[in-house]
Amino acid sequence: MVAAQEGQTDEAIRNFKQSVLLRPTYAIALANLGNVYRRQGTFEEAERLLRRALEITPDDPEVNYSLGMLYARQEKLEQAAQYLESALSLRPDYPDALNNLGVLFVRERRNSDAEKQFKTCIRVAPNFDQAYLNLAPGKCCWRCCNSNLSTRWLSKNWKC
Repeated sequence: MVAAQEGQTDEAIRNFKQSVLLRPTYAIALANLGNVYRRQGTFEEAERLLRRALEITPDDPEVNYSLGMLYARQEKLEQAAQYLESALSLRPDYPDALNNLGVLFVRERRNSDAEKQFKTCIRVAPNFDQAYLNLAPGKCCWRCCNSNLSTRWLSKNWKC
Protein backbone atom coordinates (compact mmCIF):
# COMPACT_ATOMS: atom_id res chain seq x y z
CA MET A 1 0.00 0.00 0.00
CA VAL A 2 2.88 2.36 0.76
CA ALA A 3 4.20 2.00 -2.78
CA ALA A 4 0.81 3.00 -4.19
CA GLN A 5 0.62 6.03 -1.91
CA GLU A 6 4.13 7.13 -2.84
CA GLY A 7 3.42 6.94 -6.57
CA GLN A 8 5.43 3.77 -7.15
CA THR A 9 2.71 2.32 -9.35
CA ASP A 10 4.65 -0.56 -10.90
CA GLU A 11 5.85 -1.77 -7.51
CA ALA A 12 2.35 -1.45 -6.05
CA ILE A 13 0.88 -3.47 -8.90
CA ARG A 14 3.52 -6.19 -8.46
CA ASN A 15 2.91 -6.36 -4.70
CA PHE A 16 -0.88 -6.45 -4.94
CA LYS A 17 -0.78 -9.04 -7.74
CA GLN A 18 1.50 -11.22 -5.62
CA SER A 19 -0.93 -10.91 -2.69
CA VAL A 20 -3.85 -11.92 -4.92
CA LEU A 21 -1.89 -14.88 -6.33
CA LEU A 22 -1.15 -16.11 -2.82
CA ARG A 23 -4.70 -15.50 -1.62
CA PRO A 24 -7.25 -15.03 -4.45
CA THR A 25 -10.05 -14.06 -2.05
CA TYR A 26 -8.05 -11.32 -0.30
CA ALA A 27 -10.54 -8.51 -0.89
CA ILE A 28 -8.26 -5.74 0.40
CA ALA A 29 -5.54 -6.61 -2.13
CA LEU A 30 -8.12 -6.90 -4.93
CA ALA A 31 -9.58 -3.50 -4.04
CA ASN A 32 -6.18 -1.85 -3.69
CA LEU A 33 -5.05 -3.25 -7.04
CA GLY A 34 -8.33 -2.07 -8.57
CA ASN A 35 -7.75 1.41 -7.17
CA VAL A 36 -4.24 1.57 -8.62
CA TYR A 37 -5.64 0.63 -12.02
CA ARG A 38 -8.45 3.20 -11.61
CA ARG A 39 -5.92 5.95 -10.93
CA GLN A 40 -3.97 4.83 -14.01
CA GLY A 41 -7.09 4.95 -16.17
CA THR A 42 -7.13 1.19 -16.77
CA PHE A 43 -10.86 1.10 -16.14
CA GLU A 44 -11.82 -2.38 -17.35
CA GLU A 45 -9.25 -4.08 -15.13
CA ALA A 46 -10.13 -1.79 -12.22
CA GLU A 47 -13.81 -2.64 -12.55
CA ARG A 48 -13.12 -6.38 -12.75
CA LEU A 49 -10.99 -6.31 -9.59
CA LEU A 50 -13.31 -4.02 -7.63
CA ARG A 51 -16.33 -6.16 -8.53
CA ARG A 52 -14.46 -9.26 -7.34
CA ALA A 53 -13.65 -7.50 -4.07
CA LEU A 54 -17.30 -6.49 -3.72
CA GLU A 55 -18.45 -10.10 -4.25
CA ILE A 56 -16.22 -11.14 -1.36
CA THR A 57 -17.06 -8.21 0.94
CA PRO A 58 -20.41 -6.71 -0.19
CA ASP A 59 -20.75 -4.71 3.02
CA ASP A 60 -17.43 -2.89 2.64
CA PRO A 61 -18.10 0.84 2.24
CA GLU A 62 -14.62 1.49 0.82
CA VAL A 63 -15.11 -0.98 -2.04
CA ASN A 64 -18.53 0.53 -2.84
CA TYR A 65 -16.92 3.98 -2.72
CA SER A 66 -14.11 2.89 -5.04
CA LEU A 67 -16.60 1.55 -7.58
CA GLY A 68 -18.51 4.82 -7.35
CA MET A 69 -15.36 6.80 -8.03
CA LEU A 70 -14.46 4.51 -10.92
CA TYR A 71 -17.83 5.12 -12.56
CA ALA A 72 -17.66 8.85 -11.87
CA ARG A 73 -14.30 9.01 -13.60
CA GLN A 74 -15.88 7.33 -16.62
CA GLU A 75 -18.82 9.77 -16.59
CA LYS A 76 -21.23 6.94 -15.71
CA LEU A 77 -22.98 9.19 -13.23
CA GLU A 78 -26.00 7.03 -12.46
CA GLN A 79 -23.83 4.03 -11.58
CA ALA A 80 -21.46 6.28 -9.64
CA ALA A 81 -24.31 7.63 -7.52
CA GLN A 82 -25.58 4.11 -6.86
CA TYR A 83 -22.26 2.96 -5.39
CA LEU A 84 -21.57 6.17 -3.48
CA GLU A 85 -25.04 5.91 -1.94
CA SER A 86 -24.35 2.25 -1.10
CA ALA A 87 -21.14 3.29 0.64
CA LEU A 88 -23.12 5.85 2.66
CA SER A 89 -25.81 3.34 3.57
CA LEU A 90 -23.04 1.20 5.06
CA ARG A 91 -21.17 4.12 6.66
CA PRO A 92 -23.31 7.28 6.91
CA ASP A 93 -20.42 9.35 8.29
CA TYR A 94 -18.06 8.66 5.36
CA PRO A 95 -16.83 12.17 4.47
CA ASP A 96 -15.22 11.30 1.12
CA ALA A 97 -18.43 9.62 -0.05
CA LEU A 98 -20.59 12.51 1.18
CA ASN A 99 -18.42 15.11 -0.54
CA ASN A 100 -18.02 13.22 -3.80
CA LEU A 101 -21.72 12.41 -3.98
CA GLY A 102 -22.27 16.16 -3.62
CA VAL A 103 -19.86 16.82 -6.49
CA LEU A 104 -21.70 14.24 -8.56
CA PHE A 105 -25.01 15.97 -7.79
CA VAL A 106 -23.55 19.30 -8.93
CA ARG A 107 -22.60 17.65 -12.22
CA GLU A 108 -26.18 16.38 -12.53
CA ARG A 109 -27.51 19.86 -11.63
CA ARG A 110 -29.15 18.47 -8.49
CA ASN A 111 -28.11 21.54 -6.55
CA SER A 112 -30.17 21.18 -3.38
CA ASP A 113 -29.07 17.53 -3.07
CA ALA A 114 -25.45 18.63 -3.53
CA GLU A 115 -25.76 21.31 -0.87
CA LYS A 116 -27.22 18.76 1.55
CA GLN A 117 -24.30 16.37 0.96
CA PHE A 118 -21.67 19.07 1.50
CA LYS A 119 -23.32 20.29 4.68
CA THR A 120 -23.68 16.76 6.02
CA CYS A 121 -20.02 16.18 5.24
CA ILE A 122 -19.08 19.30 7.21
CA ARG A 123 -21.29 18.22 10.11
CA VAL A 124 -19.67 14.77 10.38
CA ALA A 125 -16.14 15.93 9.50
CA PRO A 126 -15.68 19.60 10.44
CA ASN A 127 -12.07 19.61 9.17
CA PHE A 128 -12.93 18.26 5.71
CA ASP A 129 -11.79 21.35 3.81
CA GLN A 130 -12.96 20.28 0.36
CA ALA A 131 -16.62 20.31 1.44
CA TYR A 132 -16.26 23.94 2.56
CA LEU A 133 -14.60 24.82 -0.72
CA ASN A 134 -17.44 23.16 -2.62
CA LEU A 135 -19.83 25.52 -0.82
CA ALA A 136 -17.57 28.53 -1.38
CA PRO A 137 -18.72 31.67 -3.22
CA GLY A 138 -17.77 31.44 -6.87
CA LYS A 139 -16.97 27.72 -6.60
CA CYS A 140 -20.43 26.34 -7.19
CA CYS A 141 -23.56 27.19 -9.10
CA TRP A 142 -26.46 27.37 -6.66
CA ARG A 143 -27.90 29.44 -3.85
CA CYS A 144 -25.58 28.04 -1.17
CA CYS A 145 -22.78 30.09 -2.74
CA ASN A 146 -23.74 32.92 -0.41
CA SER A 147 -24.19 30.75 2.66
CA ASN A 148 -22.94 32.25 5.89
CA LEU A 149 -21.23 28.96 6.73
CA SER A 150 -18.92 28.92 3.72
CA THR A 151 -18.26 32.66 3.82
CA ARG A 152 -17.43 32.57 7.54
CA TRP A 153 -15.11 29.58 7.15
CA LEU A 154 -13.33 31.04 4.14
CA SER A 155 -12.78 34.44 5.72
CA LYS A 156 -11.29 32.74 8.77
CA ASN A 157 -9.20 30.07 7.02
CA TRP A 158 -8.45 31.12 3.46
CA LYS A 159 -5.37 33.28 3.17
CA CYS A 160 -4.64 34.83 -0.22
